[in-house]
Amino acid sequence: MRRVYSLLMLLILSSCGSFFEEGLFARVLKVIPIGKNPDKLRKECISYIEKGEYLKALKVCEKACKLKMKDACLRQAYIMDRHIQGDIRQVVEIYSQLCSDGHGEACFNLGGIYERGRAGINKDINLALMNYKRGCDLGISPACTKVKEYELPSPPPPEYIPRQEETYKPKGEPHHESDEALIRKLVESYHRAVEEKNIEEALDFYVSHRKPEISVAKLTEIANYTEYYVIEEVNVLSIRGRFAEVYVRVRQKKTASKKEEVWEGVWTVEKENDEWKIVKTPGRRIL
Repeated sequence: MRRVYSLLMLLILSSCGSFFEEGLFARVLKVIPIGKNPDKLRKECISYIEKGEYLKALKVCEKACKLKMKDACLRQAYIMDRHIQGDIRQVVEIYSQLCSDGHGEACFNLGGIYERGRAGINKDINLALMNYKRGCDLGISPACTKVKEYELPSPPPPEYIPRQEETYKPKGEPHHESDEALIRKLVESYHRAVEEKNIEEALDFYVSHRKPEISVAKLTEIANYTEYYVIEEVNVLSIRGRFAEVYVRVRQKKTASKKEEVWEGVWTVEKENDEWKIVKTPGRRIL
């Protein structure tokens, strides 16, 4: 109805010569909704991403972003950052605006850019931590994990400080990897085994009481439709006794598909006979 009303107004006002001379025609055109509905553009953007057609997705996401669809802006920046190597300064600008508007995932992604640094963007841990804190305040659990990592107190200096030419190696005290390092290695080894279709090895990463439920057949099915995994993030969120929770984000490609998918989830792992094993691997697709 708004569009019909606006067109009628154009017809009426066009009888006035000054209507076109004073630029009023251009002003009226701005209030007439022309083109696709913003929500339809957003859905079209998601559809192209799911098909792996990132250049088409970028064009549609950019249009939806200009129509104030914030999740489309996030996808636009993500595509430019991860898939087509767009202008990183524009990516930072989009993430910064979304973060200021209260979009926690944008704050988290912006923190990652400053933490690692990019061509044209200097590494800045203070800016990274500031954005991680903002993301944590907005309910993004991986951002909270990053904040904890940077705010841990520095270890006390060692009692023995060797001279410069010495290499100090304590005797009788074998090196033990931390639980966090062992859990990260578990996640990476499991994905590598599935990618290489080494089913028996992948099954061995589960705790004993879970193996009958998982089964060789189920893991074989998972391996057959997975072409590759790229682990983007592994963060140990908590360790309580023999159980731990781990945030995992992976990018994967299915064998029969041209598209990549990004999945995240909080896994549960359990220490069994002094080895960390998988209990649950829930996940949700985020892109």
